[in-house]
Amino acid sequence: MSVICTLIISLPNMPKNKPKASSPKLQVQSSKSKALSLKLQVQSSKSKAPSPKLQLPATSYQLPATNYQLPTTNYQLPTTIIKISVQHHHAHIASCMAEHNLDEKVIGVSFDGTGYGDDGNIWGGEFLICDLNDYKRYAHFDYIPLPGGDKSVEEPWRIAVSYLYKTFGGKFSQLNLPFFKKIKTNRINSVLYAIDNKINCPLTSSAGRLFDAVAAIIDLCPFSKFHAEAPMRLESVIDENCNDSYNFKFKQVISFENTIKRIVDDVYKNIPNSIISTKFHNTVISAIFTVVQKMNKDLEINKVALSGGVFQNRYILTKTEEMLSKKGYQVFTHSKVPSNDGGIALGQIAIAGKRRGWKVHL
Repeated sequence: MSVICTLIISLPNMPKNKPKASSPKLQVQSSKSKALSLKLQVQSSKSKAPSPKLQLPATSYQLPATNYQLPTTNYQLPTTIIKISVQHHHAHIASCMAEHNLDEKVIGVSFDGTGYGDDGNIWGGEFLICDLNDYKRYAHFDYIPLPGGDKSVEEPWRIAVSYLYKTFGGKFSQLNLPFFKKIKTNRINSVLYAIDNKINCPLTSSAGRLFDAVAAIIDLCPFSKFHAEAPMRLESVIDENCNDSYNFKFKQVISFENTIKRIVDDVYKNIPNSIISTKFHNTVISAIFTVVQKMNKDLEINKVALSGGVFQNRYILTKTEEMLSKKGYQVFTHSKVPSNDGGIALGQIAIAGKRRGWKVHL
């Protein structure tokens, strides 16, 4: 749809010694034709009385219609600038590589909340083989439906229901978890209906969403008041004296169904949240170590780059680095550049530079 802007400028009679003008007054008025009318008036600050106004002829500016499409990678305007597409999680790893001046194949572990994947799903629990030019997805967290899309980030209980429904199937209705008491039954049923009928339930392999789910299952944070509140609360109750973990499965994907089952068992046994949280964190660390070991065996790559918002979790970052380093891996993490999306731009520039024959370093 075209947008028509009408600009009307009214100027008073100005004396020879021009006084300082006051700030222009900008008014935006709507019309039945949905056109935008902008009226800009400049008045002299010296005279309070209205001055005779010189009315300039109105001029209409016709703006070209523009098509807006999702995802944002399809948004473009006519331009001669060269466009280079960079996958989100590849950019995370490239950001860490650029920070350490690496230009070779590495094992990339990229854990975050949301990143658009090549298969059209939401990624976030990714193990990549990559250099600055390209990457290959080696393994990832198992997909789950994300009921309500981004709404699930504000209401982690939705993700908890999705994980529980995937894990227990028809036995879901037999569950009696404390956080259910805070959610109206019809809301839970609506989420189950949406999952069954694939209504606004994009698939995600996000590590961040797994943390959200666990925080809700143990009734630590079924609702979030700010971004990443659930994972932060989960980290805040860790008991570092606990070295236990849960089981998980790894073939082509990493499945945490056994982890969810054992967490539910612990909730029924009234195990403290601090112990459940620590066991869960240790499970994620164990999953990272297991997959990296397999990648090293298959590919003979010894350098590991850790990036993504999940690695702002100090316990996950520290323990993962310690475990890998003890086995002789060279582990690279962020210190100058944020590991979350604040470092994405550096990774994008590093990849684009490599493809154009430039070298990017800090």
